[in-house]
Amino acid sequence: MVTGELSFKVPSQSSRDQPSAQRVLPPRRHRLIRSTLIFLAIVIIGVIGIVSLSPSPSVTTTISGGSNTTSTTVPPTTTTVALPGTVQGASLYGVQSDTMSISEANTNLCLPNGQGGTLCGPRTITVGVYYPYIANAANQTPYRGNDRLPLVLFAPGFNEPYTTYLPLINSLVGDGFVVAGINFPLNTPSSPGGPNEADIVNQPSDMTYALTQLIDDEQSPTSALYGLFDPAKVVATGQSDGGDTVLALADNSCCRDKRIDAVIVFSGAELSSYKGTYFSGTTIPILVIQGTNDVINVPADSDQIYSGANTPKYYLHLIGADHLTPYTSNDQYLQVVNNVSADFIDGYILGQTSALTKMISDGTVAGVASIDNSP
Repeated sequence: MVTGELSFKVPSQSSRDQPSAQRVLPPRRHRLIRSTLIFLAIVIIGVIGIVSLSPSPSVTTTISGGSNTTSTTVPPTTTTVALPGTVQGASLYGVQSDTMSISEANTNLCLPNGQGGTLCGPRTITVGVYYPYIANAANQTPYRGNDRLPLVLFAPGFNEPYTTYLPLINSLVGDGFVVAGINFPLNTPSSPGGPNEADIVNQPSDMTYALTQLIDDEQSPTSALYGLFDPAKVVATGQSDGGDTVLALADNSCCRDKRIDAVIVFSGAELSSYKGTYFSGTTIPILVIQGTNDVINVPADSDQIYSGANTPKYYLHLIGADHLTPYTSNDQYLQVVNNVSADFIDGYILGQTSALTKMISDGTVAGVASIDNSP
C-alpha cells in the first residue's frame, strides 16, 4: 500500500470494461432450491449502520493504524429486496444491503484539484455488504443459522461500480452467502478526477484493508454484521480488472492474503504490473470463468491462468458469451455462472463433496457452457 504521494505504473494491457429468480435460503450448509424467482419489491427501510446500530442519522467509521487515525462520516444506507420463499412455513427471505465508506489509514492519494495544484487525502473505498434477511410480521433480521455464512468479496471491472453486477451479487446471496462489493478509489465513473486504470496496482491492498474492517465488524456486538459470516470462510471473486485484482490477492506472492480460502476469476488475467510470482506455493481452489467471444479479456488470458494454476482448479467456458453480459444480465449465462460458482463455494468452503459433482453437471449445458477440471 502506498504511504506517500501515489505514483502510477500503467498495466501492460489495455483498458477494459469501458461500457458503462433468486433462490429460497435453506438451512445452513444446504443449497437453495434451483428455480428462478422474481424480485417482489425493493424497499428502502430505516437506516442500519455497518459499524454501529445506533439510531443516529449518520455513522462514523473510524480506522486506526500506526500514528494516524482517519475518520469518515457518511449517511448509512440500507436497501431491501424481497424474495419469495419460506423457511419452516413462516419467514420470507430477502436480500438486504448496507453501505459503508472506509478511509485507509497511513495512505495518501494526491489528485489534481482543477486549479493547477493537488488535493491529497487518504485512499477511500466504498463497500456494499449484501446478506440474506428474514422478514415476518414482527421484524426483519439478518439470517443467522447454526453456522455463520461464507463471505464472498467481489471486485468490479474497470470503470464499473459493484452495483453493475447486482444480478450476480443477489443470486449469490440467494445461495446463502454474504457478498461484499468493493468500489476502489479510482475505479468508477464517480472517482475523483475520473477513473485511472493504473491504480490497479493498489487494489489488492485495498481489498486486504476492506477484509480487515469487515472482520472487525463481524466480531463487534454493535455491528449489523455481528456473527453473520465466518472469517475463516472467505472467497475472493472479481470480474475483468477485478479478476486481475483477486488473482493477485489470492495467488501472487506480491499481494497474497492468507485469509483467502478460494478464488473465482471472471474474465481476468495475470498482470506484469504485479511484481510477484503467480502460483508459487499456493494451492487454494480456483475457478476460472471466460466467455469464448470476449474480445476485451481474450480467452488466451484465462487459458494462461488455468494452465499455471495448481490443483484443485476448474475452467468454465461460456460458449458465445462476451466480456460483461454474463455477469450483469439475468440470462442463461448468469444462471450457469451462479450455479457453478455456488457449487464451487459449497464444495471447497462448506465441505459438501456432492457439490463438486454437481458443479460438473451445472457447468455442462449444450450450446451455453462447458467445464474443464483436468490437471
